[in-house]
Amino acid sequence: MTELFLKQIFNLPKFFANKDFIKIFDKIFKAGGEVALVGGVVRSILLNEDLANEQLSFDLATNLNSKKLIEIFGDQIKFSEEGLKHGTVIIKNNNFIFEVTTLRVDTKSTGRYSAVIFQNNWKEDSARRDLTINSIYLDFNGKIYDPNNGIRDLMIGNVEFIGNIEERLKEDYLRLIRYVRFFSKYSKLKITNNKILILKQYSHKVKTLSRERVIDESRRIFSQTIKNSYIAAEIMRKTDLDIACYGEKFDLAKLHELKELNIEINWIQKVAILFNNKIKNISLSRNFPVSSLERKIFNNLKCRFTKEIINSLLSNQWQKHVYFLGVDVGIKLLMSIDLSEKIKKRYYDIINFKTPKFPLNGNDLIKRGFKEGKEIGKNLNRIEKKWVNSNFILTKNELLDEIRIET
Repeated sequence: MTELFLKQIFNLPKFFANKDFIKIFDKIFKAGGEVALVGGVVRSILLNEDLANEQLSFDLATNLNSKKLIEIFGDQIKFSEEGLKHGTVIIKNNNFIFEVTTLRVDTKSTGRYSAVIFQNNWKEDSARRDLTINSIYLDFNGKIYDPNNGIRDLMIGNVEFIGNIEERLKEDYLRLIRYVRFFSKYSKLKITNNKILILKQYSHKVKTLSRERVIDESRRIFSQTIKNSYIAAEIMRKTDLDIACYGEKFDLAKLHELKELNIEINWIQKVAILFNNKIKNISLSRNFPVSSLERKIFNNLKCRFTKEIINSLLSNQWQKHVYFLGVDVGIKLLMSIDLSEKIKKRYYDIINFKTPKFPLNGNDLIKRGFKEGKEIGKNLNRIEKKWVNSNFILTKNELLDEIRIET
């Protein structure tokens, strides 16, 4: 392996000197193994991107098999039966998480998973990977092995498959979506018509994948910047990957407006905006294995604001309307009206508005002689409106005086 790792990086990140990071490599070396980083962290190092020192996740490749890794790391290691079939285990050492995979060759493929043969050949391991920029290995000393010219492609912004694109896609149809993610992030070139046609030809195969794998890629795609997310959405629309993933065509108009105004929102909000007028057709419970919070956000965005509500939010009294309208008011405003600099400004006003906390509760009224029941709720609502209409100025004592006067 040493003779393969020829190029050298000298400006390695600080975590290379961290004892918890070093221990993982040391244990593999002492067991006679070879090991190298591969994947996202390597790309970030080559592009001089800022990398946090805590809670970093790494992909490692090694010539040691899973059985040997389990023997070496003991309680530090986690694995699933499916993971072991593909030579993958998870090692956690304090803040560092390593996904370690044995060098392998893919054999039979179902389009979802491949049968594998474990071996000790770094070049063959690189050849089974999807993209050239994903097949760059970096060892502990900063030396690089780059058999598919991934560094060149990374630097010029060329996102290219290793070998024949159709063969790579047939090995795992998730690569259809992965390609969109990497292209939108790293490409400095326009996608070719040939690639559009091939992705479109195989797009329906996404339906054979588990929804968990699809939604994980969706999170990664639309958690990127608004600019990158728009590039991805545009490709997905052209290739019918939007239908394959979500069951509906994307409407790019609103996302384009957000991109032009450089408004950043979270990934589930981007998905909601891409369906804009069709959002009521999308059922997250049926199509998406998302978290309860993500589902709640999405479902809340199905209800659009009326012209009356929009006008109230654009008025000088917008704070009190935001208070009563609940969560995600800003994004619902964006979805309900054509965007402009004025709307952009009010959007930022809304998301930066810290909703005041109503200073009274039911116990305060009980202390004033109210009995538990509906009357407490009615009076709290009445006094809360007075407080909001005062622009949240009335103090707790002033509100209590209001209760005494009116009761």
